[in-house]
Amino acid sequence: MQPAAAKHEWSTDHVYANFTEIQEALMIAAGREAEGHVLAAEWRELAERAESAAERAAALGYGTAARSRYLRAATYYTTAVIAAGRIETAKETVGLLLLARRRCVEVAFWC
Repeated sequence: MQPAAAKHEWSTDHVYANFTEIQEALMIAAGREAEGHVLAAEWRELAERAESAAERAAALGYGTAARSRYLRAATYYTTAVIAAGRIETAKETVGLLLLARRRCVEVAFWC
């Protein structure tokens, strides 16, 4: 028998303000309650979209825009780790999210 996933109330306090778009964060976090695995999946999807936008900006030669988007993606991956880390069975997911976060930070450093 698996333990039930805990429900968490999330706010914008869980998002690092310097590298987020507040509209994106509010779509997921503003004053609602959801299970950790649902929030982790939503933050991961948002992180992947930000990373994809960073890759497109880098390919077009827009280094500053790419850096900003990579750092935003890293922040969203971190927030997904926070959500997933509260789930008993999430060790593999957390590891993948941390690798994605690290990749974004490293690439941003060289933009």
